[in-house]
Amino acid sequence: MFTRRRLLILVAVAAFLIGVVGLGRPRRFLLRIADVLALEGPDGVAAFIQVRRPSRVALVDDPFLGPTAYLFKAEVAADGSVRVARYRPRRYLTLRPGLTKIVRLGGAFFLDESSRDSGPTLHRFGAGDDLDAATDAERAAYRESGPSPEWTPLEGNWLDFESSRHGIAIREEETEVGHRMVAESTDPARPWRRVLVDVDSRPWYAYAGPFDDLSPP
Repeated sequence: MFTRRRLLILVAVAAFLIGVVGLGRPRRFLLRIADVLALEGPDGVAAFIQVRRPSRVALVDDPFLGPTAYLFKAEVAADGSVRVARYRPRRYLTLRPGLTKIVRLGGAFFLDESSRDSGPTLHRFGAGDDLDAATDAERAAYRESGPSPEWTPLEGNWLDFESSRHGIAIREEETEVGHRMVAESTDPARPWRRVLVDVDSRPWYAYAGPFDDLSPP
């Protein structure tokens, strides 16, 4: 039989699980721009923008630990022309300076997730909506000759980058409902401005887990 004390303990535990941990309730989701990597090449700048989908656990949102909802490849030329491609990775990955890098190999860009103890782990930014695994020939070419020297990492301050060579700045801006990444000219004689990615960060609620639609790495 339950004593009054045990019953109060069970009620307190249930209240904690429901009210704080959120057990049995829909999860809170949102989208946030988490990281950006940029390269400078002969014709302009290529920015790779990671949008994560953090969920709220114990009343805390962490935009840097949630799965990647989208990856955007934005190629920006000095004249203001822009090409943006959107990807929906079906696996957990990270786009973090110091942990991964973007390289140019042949006519395509690749995400390099290589570790010290393994060979190159390359994923091509192709024509579909997911990243493609590199072919054996592409991995062999990367091992033998490395990435194209014409495309080099563009140093920046987390989400802000500037190419003095091409007069292009990549910046984050806040909006009323979230934030966006924009590209703009730094040359007063040729002003232009383009929105690359516009993210609505208003939350929504669902019973699905934050990794339910992802494959293991």
